[in-house]
Amino acid sequence: MSIFAHVINGVVVNTIVASQSFIDAQDGLFIKSNDDDIIIKNISAGIGYTYDDINDVFISPQRYPSWSLDDNYEWKAPITKPIEGEYVWDEFNQEWIDYETYLL
Repeated sequence: MSIFAHVINGVVVNTIVASQSFIDAQDGLFIKSNDDDIIIKNISAGIGYTYDDINDVFISPQRYPSWSLDDNYEWKAPITKPIEGEYVWDEFNQEWIDYETYLL
């Protein structure tokens, strides 16, 4: 079975696990996102994602206004996330902060 994204006006409105023959009998635009647990696009589609038909990719919703799309169509912070430890993005201060500091 495969996962298909139902796309209306470039936005994923639903995802469905189905066979190709079932999808062929449906009205509307359905784009295959996964095939037997293998992601066949850049990322697995989700509700609210955008489908870029020119580049044939799904794009997740933008997490923060300061983030931009990279060449792989993934959102990236303006500052590289530290490798060691757990960090969360602080949009107001435009920086990564240690998760434990964030909890205080």
